[in-house]
Amino acid sequence: MNQIKFLAPTLTVLVAGASALVVLAVHAQTNAVAPFRVIERTMYYRYPTGELAKTLDVETAVRGDGSSVETRFITTPDGQPAKLRIVIDIPAKRRVVIDDATQSVSTTRLSAEYAATFTQKLSTCTSDNAAPHSIILGFDTVKVIIDFPTDHGTPVLTEAWAAPALNCFPLRKLTSVTKSGASSIIATQTEALSVTLGDPAGTSFDSTQTGYVERSPSEVIAEFNRRFPGHPPSPGLAQPDAAYRKQH
Repeated sequence: MNQIKFLAPTLTVLVAGASALVVLAVHAQTNAVAPFRVIERTMYYRYPTGELAKTLDVETAVRGDGSSVETRFITTPDGQPAKLRIVIDIPAKRRVVIDDATQSVSTTRLSAEYAATFTQKLSTCTSDNAAPHSIILGFDTVKVIIDFPTDHGTPVLTEAWAAPALNCFPLRKLTSVTKSGASSIIATQTEALSVTLGDPAGTSFDSTQTGYVERSPSEVIAEFNRRFPGHPPSPGLAQPDAAYRKQH
Protein backbone atom coordinates (compact mmCIF):
# COMPACT_ATOMS: atom_id res chain seq x y z
CA MET A 1 0.00 0.00 0.00
CA ASN A 2 1.31 3.41 -0.93
CA GLN A 3 0.64 6.34 1.35
CA ILE A 4 0.30 9.80 -0.11
CA LYS A 5 0.47 12.34 2.65
CA PHE A 6 -0.27 16.03 2.65
CA LEU A 7 0.47 17.83 5.89
CA ALA A 8 -3.03 18.02 7.32
CA PRO A 9 -3.65 14.52 8.69
CA THR A 10 -7.30 14.70 7.71
CA LEU A 11 -6.24 14.87 4.07
CA THR A 12 -4.18 11.70 4.13
CA VAL A 13 -5.00 9.43 1.18
CA LEU A 14 -4.35 5.69 1.28
CA VAL A 15 -3.97 4.08 -2.11
CA ALA A 16 -3.80 0.36 -2.78
CA GLY A 17 -2.50 -0.96 -6.09
CA ALA A 18 -1.90 2.51 -7.50
CA SER A 19 -0.66 2.81 -11.05
CA ALA A 20 1.01 5.76 -12.80
CA LEU A 21 1.43 7.26 -9.38
CA VAL A 22 3.46 10.36 -8.57
CA VAL A 23 3.98 10.14 -4.82
CA LEU A 24 4.14 13.08 -2.47
CA ALA A 25 7.48 12.41 -0.83
CA VAL A 26 7.54 11.91 2.92
CA HIS A 27 11.27 12.34 3.47
CA ALA A 28 11.45 14.37 6.67
CA GLN A 29 13.78 17.12 7.82
CA THR A 30 14.39 17.98 11.45
CA ASN A 31 12.92 21.50 11.34
CA ALA A 32 9.46 21.95 12.79
CA VAL A 33 6.22 22.30 10.89
CA ALA A 34 5.25 25.91 10.13
CA PRO A 35 1.83 26.74 11.62
CA PHE A 36 -0.85 28.13 9.31
CA ARG A 37 -4.55 28.40 8.58
CA VAL A 38 -6.25 27.74 5.22
CA ILE A 39 -9.85 28.43 4.25
CA GLU A 40 -11.00 26.54 1.15
CA ARG A 41 -14.15 25.77 -0.78
CA THR A 42 -15.05 22.45 -2.40
CA MET A 43 -17.61 22.14 -5.17
CA TYR A 44 -19.31 18.77 -5.72
CA TYR A 45 -20.67 17.90 -9.18
CA ARG A 46 -23.33 15.38 -10.16
CA TYR A 47 -22.41 12.44 -12.35
CA PRO A 48 -22.79 12.25 -15.31
CA THR A 49 -24.26 15.71 -15.99
CA GLY A 50 -21.49 17.71 -14.32
CA GLU A 51 -24.11 19.92 -12.71
CA LEU A 52 -23.04 21.65 -9.48
CA ALA A 53 -24.66 19.75 -6.61
CA LYS A 54 -23.34 21.51 -3.50
CA THR A 55 -20.48 23.50 -2.04
CA LEU A 56 -18.62 22.99 1.22
CA ASP A 57 -16.43 25.52 3.04
CA VAL A 58 -13.61 24.12 5.16
CA GLU A 59 -11.11 25.73 7.51
CA THR A 60 -7.91 23.82 8.30
CA ALA A 61 -5.59 25.06 11.05
CA VAL A 62 -2.20 23.52 11.81
CA ARG A 63 -0.05 24.17 14.88
CA GLY A 64 3.72 23.96 15.11
CA ASP A 65 3.50 20.67 17.03
CA GLY A 66 1.75 19.06 14.04
CA SER A 67 -1.73 19.09 15.58
CA SER A 68 -4.52 20.15 13.25
CA VAL A 69 -8.23 20.82 13.23
CA GLU A 70 -10.37 20.68 10.10
CA THR A 71 -13.72 22.42 10.45
CA ARG A 72 -16.39 21.70 7.83
CA PHE A 73 -19.25 24.19 7.80
CA ILE A 74 -22.37 22.25 6.91
CA THR A 75 -26.13 22.70 6.88
CA THR A 76 -28.27 19.91 8.29
CA PRO A 77 -31.21 18.60 6.22
CA ASP A 78 -33.58 20.63 8.41
CA GLY A 79 -31.74 23.83 7.47
CA GLN A 80 -29.68 24.34 10.63
CA PRO A 81 -26.02 25.47 10.43
CA ALA A 82 -23.63 22.95 12.00
CA LYS A 83 -19.98 21.96 12.07
CA LEU A 84 -18.09 18.74 11.54
CA ARG A 85 -14.68 19.02 13.22
CA ILE A 86 -11.79 16.60 12.77
CA VAL A 87 -9.13 17.14 15.41
CA ILE A 88 -5.68 15.56 15.24
CA ASP A 89 -4.23 15.97 18.73
CA ILE A 90 -0.54 15.09 18.50
CA PRO A 91 0.35 15.44 22.23
CA ALA A 92 -2.61 13.23 23.14
CA LYS A 93 -2.01 10.94 20.11
CA ARG A 94 -5.62 10.78 19.04
CA ARG A 95 -7.94 11.66 16.17
CA VAL A 96 -11.39 12.88 17.14
CA VAL A 97 -14.35 13.53 14.84
CA ILE A 98 -16.97 15.82 16.40
CA ASP A 99 -20.28 15.95 14.54
CA ASP A 100 -22.83 18.58 15.55
CA ALA A 101 -25.59 17.14 13.36
CA THR A 102 -25.74 13.90 15.36
CA GLN A 103 -24.11 15.19 18.57
CA SER A 104 -21.51 12.45 18.21
CA VAL A 105 -17.82 12.01 18.97
CA SER A 106 -15.62 9.31 17.40
CA THR A 107 -12.18 8.87 18.95
CA THR A 108 -9.31 6.89 17.43
CA ARG A 109 -5.87 6.53 19.01
CA LEU A 110 -2.72 7.26 17.00
CA SER A 111 0.43 5.23 17.45
CA ALA A 112 3.48 7.15 18.66
CA GLU A 113 5.26 6.34 15.40
CA TYR A 114 2.39 7.59 13.27
CA ALA A 115 1.86 10.72 15.36
CA ALA A 116 5.55 11.58 15.04
CA THR A 117 5.26 11.82 11.24
CA PHE A 118 3.11 14.94 11.59
CA THR A 119 5.76 16.80 13.59
CA GLN A 120 8.28 16.63 10.74
CA LYS A 121 8.58 18.96 7.79
CA LEU A 122 8.50 17.35 4.36
CA SER A 123 11.58 17.93 2.24
CA THR A 124 9.72 17.63 -1.08
CA CYS A 125 6.16 17.30 -2.34
CA THR A 126 6.76 15.05 -5.33
CA SER A 127 9.32 12.65 -6.72
CA ASP A 128 8.84 14.18 -10.19
CA ASN A 129 11.59 16.79 -10.62
CA ALA A 130 9.98 17.99 -13.84
CA ALA A 131 6.57 18.65 -12.28
CA PRO A 132 5.17 22.08 -13.23
CA HIS A 133 4.81 24.87 -10.69
CA SER A 134 2.16 27.54 -10.23
CA ILE A 135 1.69 30.51 -7.88
CA ILE A 136 -1.53 30.31 -5.84
CA LEU A 137 -2.36 33.04 -3.31
CA GLY A 138 1.29 34.07 -3.40
CA PHE A 139 2.62 30.57 -2.64
CA ASP A 140 4.69 28.41 -4.96
CA THR A 141 2.89 25.13 -5.61
CA VAL A 142 3.89 21.99 -7.49
CA LYS A 143 1.58 19.75 -9.49
CA VAL A 144 1.03 16.25 -8.11
CA ILE A 145 -1.03 13.64 -9.96
CA ILE A 146 -2.69 10.85 -7.98
CA ASP A 147 -4.16 8.15 -10.21
CA PHE A 148 -5.66 5.07 -8.61
CA PRO A 149 -8.41 2.51 -9.16
CA THR A 150 -11.27 1.93 -6.76
CA ASP A 151 -12.96 -1.19 -5.45
CA HIS A 152 -15.85 -0.71 -7.88
CA GLY A 153 -13.49 -0.36 -10.84
CA THR A 154 -14.04 3.35 -11.51
CA PRO A 155 -10.68 5.14 -12.00
CA VAL A 156 -10.26 8.29 -9.94
CA LEU A 157 -7.71 10.94 -10.86
CA THR A 158 -6.75 13.81 -8.57
CA GLU A 159 -4.66 16.75 -9.70
CA ALA A 160 -3.30 18.55 -6.64
CA TRP A 161 -1.19 21.70 -6.40
CA ALA A 162 0.83 21.31 -3.20
CA ALA A 163 2.63 24.18 -1.46
CA PRO A 164 6.10 23.26 -0.12
CA ALA A 165 6.02 26.24 2.27
CA LEU A 166 2.86 24.76 3.84
CA ASN A 167 4.39 21.29 4.20
CA CYS A 168 2.75 20.22 0.92
CA PHE A 169 -0.78 21.23 1.82
CA PRO A 170 -2.72 21.37 -1.50
CA LEU A 171 -4.09 24.81 -2.35
CA ARG A 172 -5.98 23.47 -5.35
CA LYS A 173 -7.41 20.00 -6.08
CA LEU A 174 -9.39 18.66 -9.00
CA THR A 175 -10.78 15.12 -8.83
CA SER A 176 -12.32 13.41 -11.84
CA VAL A 177 -13.87 9.98 -12.37
CA THR A 178 -14.11 7.86 -15.51
CA LYS A 179 -16.73 5.15 -15.83
CA SER A 180 -16.57 2.40 -18.43
CA GLY A 181 -17.39 3.67 -21.90
CA ALA A 182 -17.74 7.28 -20.75
CA SER A 183 -15.54 10.33 -20.81
CA SER A 184 -13.94 11.75 -17.67
CA ILE A 185 -16.22 13.89 -15.48
CA ILE A 186 -15.11 16.32 -12.75
CA ALA A 187 -16.38 15.05 -9.38
CA THR A 188 -14.99 17.68 -6.99
CA GLN A 189 -13.00 20.88 -7.25
CA THR A 190 -11.32 22.49 -4.24
CA GLU A 191 -9.78 25.95 -4.18
CA ALA A 192 -8.05 27.73 -1.29
CA LEU A 193 -9.65 31.10 -0.58
CA SER A 194 -7.11 32.39 1.92
CA VAL A 195 -3.91 31.38 3.70
CA THR A 196 -2.67 32.87 6.97
CA LEU A 197 0.79 32.04 8.27
CA GLY A 198 1.56 31.80 11.98
CA ASP A 199 -0.14 30.32 15.00
CA PRO A 200 -3.86 29.82 14.25
CA ALA A 201 -5.09 31.91 17.18
CA GLY A 202 -8.78 31.66 17.94
CA THR A 203 -9.06 28.11 16.63
CA SER A 204 -10.16 25.54 19.17
CA PHE A 205 -8.07 22.38 19.21
CA ASP A 206 -10.10 21.07 22.14
CA SER A 207 -11.51 17.66 21.25
CA THR A 208 -13.90 17.41 24.19
CA GLN A 209 -17.59 18.09 23.66
CA THR A 210 -19.94 18.11 26.64
CA GLY A 211 -23.16 16.19 26.12
CA TYR A 212 -22.09 14.43 22.92
CA VAL A 213 -22.14 10.64 22.68
CA GLU A 214 -19.09 8.52 21.77
CA ARG A 215 -20.04 6.50 18.68
CA SER A 216 -18.28 4.41 16.05
CA PRO A 217 -18.33 5.79 12.48
CA SER A 218 -21.10 3.37 11.46
CA GLU A 219 -23.12 4.31 14.54
CA VAL A 220 -22.79 7.99 13.59
CA ILE A 221 -24.19 7.19 10.13
CA ALA A 222 -27.06 5.25 11.73
CA GLU A 223 -27.81 8.17 14.05
CA PHE A 224 -27.77 10.59 11.10
CA ASN A 225 -30.18 8.36 9.18
CA ARG A 226 -32.43 8.15 12.24
CA ARG A 227 -32.55 11.94 12.61
CA PHE A 228 -32.66 12.77 8.90
CA PRO A 229 -34.20 9.83 7.02
CA GLY A 230 -33.82 9.92 3.27
CA HIS A 231 -30.89 12.35 3.27
CA PRO A 232 -27.23 11.51 2.52
CA PRO A 233 -24.82 11.96 5.45
CA SER A 234 -22.34 14.82 5.63
CA PRO A 235 -19.02 14.39 3.79
CA GLY A 236 -16.46 13.02 6.21
CA LEU A 237 -18.79 10.82 8.23
CA ALA A 238 -18.32 7.71 6.10
CA GLN A 239 -15.16 6.31 7.68
CA PRO A 240 -14.32 2.62 8.21
CA ASP A 241 -15.00 1.09 11.59
CA ALA A 242 -11.93 -1.18 11.63
CA ALA A 243 -9.48 1.17 13.37
CA TYR A 244 -12.16 2.36 15.79
CA ARG A 245 -13.35 -1.13 16.74
CA LYS A 246 -9.78 -2.23 17.35
CA GLN A 247 -9.49 0.25 20.20
CA HIS A 248 -12.96 0.12 21.78
